[in-house]
Parts: sequence; structure tokens; C-alpha cells
Amino acid sequence: MRYAGNLKNILKKKKEKKEKKEKKEKKEKKDVIFQEPLFREPFFSEERFSTQTFPGNSQTLVHRQIDGQLTCGMRCLQNMYGKHIVSREEMDRQSKKLEMNSHGIKMYNPECGFYHIEVLEALLQEKGKHVQRIALEKISSDYYIPMVELNPTFTGYIVALGIGVMKHYITVRYNGQYKRIDSFPGVQPQLVASENLFQRYTDGNIYCSGGETQPVVAVLAIGGSPFVEYNVLHDSWMDAAPHIDELKPIILEAFDYQPKTLCQKQWFLNWKQKRTPPDAKCLELVVAKVRQQFEKDKEVIVHYKDDHTIIRCKTFSQLLRDLKSIKWISDIPFVFKQDGKQVYHSGMKEENINWKLPIQLTTDDHPQIGGFYTFNSSVAGVCTKKQENAYSVLDRDGTLHVLYKKAINNIMQ
Repeated sequence: MRYAGNLKNILKKKKEKKEKKEKKEKKEKKDVIFQEPLFREPFFSEERFSTQTFPGNSQTLVHRQIDGQLTCGMRCLQNMYGKHIVSREEMDRQSKKLEMNSHGIKMYNPECGFYHIEVLEALLQEKGKHVQRIALEKISSDYYIPMVELNPTFTGYIVALGIGVMKHYITVRYNGQYKRIDSFPGVQPQLVASENLFQRYTDGNIYCSGGETQPVVAVLAIGGSPFVEYNVLHDSWMDAAPHIDELKPIILEAFDYQPKTLCQKQWFLNWKQKRTPPDAKCLELVVAKVRQQFEKDKEVIVHYKDDHTIIRCKTFSQLLRDLKSIKWISDIPFVFKQDGKQVYHSGMKEENINWKLPIQLTTDDHPQIGGFYTFNSSVAGVCTKKQENAYSVLDRDGTLHVLYKKAINNIMQ
């Protein structure tokens, strides 16, 4: 091809032709990388932003909505897990499926690509993700953020912004730190400190972070396993809840509960190895245990040797801390008695305190290593197995006991 004109114009045209060719080759290469076998979106844009926050992850890939499309719902899922997680075709299919039972409520706009939050939630669940909707008006972020983070598979939040019919969705991705990712063109990823996330401001609205104009109206926590700790927090919530630093260990301790029935005991044992959702009864037991701990201030009389004191506390752990602060208990084993019966010793995980009765604190009758003691016990139940040197006995509460023959004085039927 020949160019007419002066040398300056000729060089300019050659340069433009070269840039156009390189741009075309780059686009063709890009289309091959992100090509999908069934459906190829006509409107797609992505940008990479450098960041020095996460070692080994120097760039953040952001999937954008462009050309007037309102595909922020789809893009926020892609910004959480990558472009492979969902396509426009899947979003439309799920929307149509939900509309069959939505009683006339539109789940999506096929022209502009807007999707109802129910569509996002259903798609994530379909792909094996666990979705937990946060009760924003009930619990403040100072409480629920630490509880959500207890889920080791937690990947971040999907956040709905704005008070209009068509909400704007953004991603808050979690990887030890929180990163706000917005698919709107020109908005760069932003690191947000956890203490600034989802705070309520003086206008009464909750914002994703400081300096924003669109209030948060819905938050979904996303992970690979159920958010059981959050559910316990939610179901046991009280307006007069103690500080999160005290409440968090109370909730964690409640999972060490020892139920009476075999099926419930099985879930509590499995929970330590696998995050499976509890049935309604197991969840109710954990919630009851938490509520019992911080329901209200308790005044309990404690006797120790020739002294006595009144301890005012909300929880059993606080009672132990207060007794330790006045040096009535230490690392030496101790026992609590009420009405002459032992209700707790320092080696137990569970306590059976009656807060209306005085506590007799002693430190001289707890079995210690090297000490010689006489142990009297009685077990009643069904003999389920007989071995050469032991019996297996299932009591009425469903607890299985193994009794060695040489430790049995008498057997009665």
C-alpha cells in the first residue's frame, strides 16, 4: 500500500496502521483465552490493578460492566471467584426458574442484565457455596464480622447498595484483609479495615466504608461451609450482650457441650473435624448454653475456708476470673460444692451451677496425680457387650460406659 503526502503524514499513518494491527491481534488473543463453549458475552471488560497488600498476589483482576449494561450482579460473583463461576446464560436461566414461584415479582431484566439478589444467592448455592444473609438491623458489624471470620472457608461478602428498585452489587473479598471491588468502570479496588466495614453513620444508614454515598441494604456472607457460629450469635442475640471479646469465647465454649442422646453427641463430636450444619435440636442446645451464660448479672455467695464473698458476674468464666483476681483459685485443682454435692471441678469442661445457691470452694479433695483415693460409683443400664475383662453398659441417657470387671464390687438386676 502506498501513502500520499509529506513524510510526516506518511510516518503517522504507518504508525496508526501498526497500532491498529497490534490492538486487533491482542483482542483476538484475549478472546481465545476467555472463550466459553456455549455462550460468549457481547459486553465484557476487565482490568488489572497492582497492589502491594497481598504477598504473591501483585494484581487484582476486576471484571467490569460496560456499554450501559447493569450486570453488576454477575460481575460481583465473578470478582469473588473468577469469570468461570457464572455466565449470562446461567444467570438468565436461574432467574426464569425463580420467577416461576415469585408470585409476579421480576427476578431480572433481560435487556440490561440486572438480577435480583435472590438470583445471586440461588446460583451460589447451586454451585456448592454456602450463603448467609446478615441481619444488619439486628446485629452490629462489631459482633458479626468476627463471628463470620471463624468460618475458615469464608471468602467474602456480596453487598447490595442503594435504595432504588435496581440495586448496585459490589464484592468485598476476604483474604486476611478486606478488599472492596466494584465492577463500575473506573472504580479501583480499595482495601477496607475491618473496623471500618459496614458501620452505621449519623444519618442512620450503614455504609460499606467511609466516604460513600450509597447505603448498604443487604449483605451476604459467602463460604464453602455453613456459618454456624454466626447462627448461634443470631439466635442467642440480646440487646444487652457483653462485649465481643467476652461473647466470642462463650460461643466457642458452647460447642464443647456434652448432650445426652447419641445422635446429638455424634454431631458435637463430628463438629471438631468437619463443619456440618447442626439439626434444630443441636443448635437449640448451643444457643441455650450461650444465653445461660450472659442472660443477666448474677450474685453468688462463695465460701472459702473461713471467709466468704459475693461475686457479681454475668458468666461462669467471669466468676472464675474474679475468684482468680482475689487469689482464691489458681492453677492448683479446686472443687465447687452446693448442698454438699460436687457441681464443678477444675478439670471439667461443663459446669452445673445453680446460681441461686451458695458455692463452697475447696482445694483439698480434688484427685491429684500421685494421690491415693477411693472412688465410689454406680452405673445402671443395659449390658450391650461382654468382654473378657469388661462390660459395655448403655445408661438411660444414652451414654455408653465401659466397666472393668476388677473394679466392680456388685452387680444387681
